[in-house]
Amino acid sequence: MKKGEKIFTVELGKEILSHYWKKVPEILKLEKAGGTANCNIIITTDKGKFFLKRRSPRYSSQERVIFESSFQDYLYRNKLPVFPPCFTRDKKRCVNKNGQIYQLYPFVPGQRYQSLPEEVESVARHLALFHQLGRCFSPPVPKILPRYDDPAVAAAILQKIKNAANNRQKQRIEKLERKLEEILRVLPDFHYWKLPGTFIHGDWHPVNLLFRKNCVCGIFDFDWVSWQPRIRDLTDGLLFFCSRVKKRYRSFSIFSLTQPMTLDAKQVTLFLETYQKILPLTVAECKLLPVFMEARWIFCRVDGLRKVAENKQIDFLLDRVFLPLREIRKMSSSGFLQKI
Repeated sequence: MKKGEKIFTVELGKEILSHYWKKVPEILKLEKAGGTANCNIIITTDKGKFFLKRRSPRYSSQERVIFESSFQDYLYRNKLPVFPPCFTRDKKRCVNKNGQIYQLYPFVPGQRYQSLPEEVESVARHLALFHQLGRCFSPPVPKILPRYDDPAVAAAILQKIKNAANNRQKQRIEKLERKLEEILRVLPDFHYWKLPGTFIHGDWHPVNLLFRKNCVCGIFDFDWVSWQPRIRDLTDGLLFFCSRVKKRYRSFSIFSLTQPMTLDAKQVTLFLETYQKILPLTVAECKLLPVFMEARWIFCRVDGLRKVAENKQIDFLLDRVFLPLREIRKMSSSGFLQKI
């Protein structure tokens, strides 16, 4: 926990907690809690256990804090297992310390995803309820984000990194570029924004959910909530919850979070059938689901480049990158997704 210890000391912890309690709790333990963008710490005190989040500067504007806190309040009032940030003594939802934004949350015990059928059903059901509620949310401040997994943005990043690649690597990068061109032809911006939308989670990943008795007991990380096509979240559900990976996901490692996966047809079926019992998909959504999956997977690798050392970026980008694309193509060409 060397990195965490440099950022979070007992003294800093006490200073932040003083904004929440007049009589500051005694800090008994600090534990690093992962995260590749935000820096998170579990604080054990004599008043209980808490989760302290230092927000990434990219996501720390006052408007985003207000929006995301209000959205979490809204979901909590509507009985979803969401735990909004605590109020400070002066009724704020964050602490600004030397330009760094901190938020304190209640600690939620639970287990990580184990890929059990009951868990797949729970994940799909909670996502449908999340989307159902998202359609009716009236934000106190706007939060408008551009198209997610934009093929044009990904292509521009690939063009830059290609300069450092050898000939064989360039050929593979150019293959990704052709796939991105194909995605943009099939799914131009105007078509993207015409699809059924809601306030989506934006990072529906196993590291952002906790389980108890095979049921979702906690939904976390609302940095990427914005109005987008709802099937963007379904894409995450299929790629990350309905697949097999070699190693368990670790929230602090971008290499772990973006490891290639093999899709599980039974879990895909269970997930989509469960979701559609609450929110049926349109014909257009079913047709475009594989396209969203391709765009999401490529963007996972492309966006992850900024978290990787420059001398390792090309290897990170290309490591078994075509395996999930083959899986998606195989499932799409069989007509499997459209039949569900």
